[in-house]
Amino acid sequence: MPTLELTTQQEGKVMNLWQEFLNDPVIFISFTGLAIVIGLCIFYAVYFMYKVGHEQPDGK
Repeated sequence: MPTLELTTQQEGKVMNLWQEFLNDPVIFISFTGLAIVIGLCIFYAVYFMYKVGHEQPDGK
């Protein structure tokens, strides 16, 4: 029966992926750029919702 515990081999793979992320500039820059784009999308969605919620009836 499979368990949810990490074995030492699986822990090594997790650490290896983390080191690979930090040491490979292509992966690091790609995910950093993706995080920035997603952050901007979230910011503008919240900004739009705020502006729509606080709109004055006369358009001023």
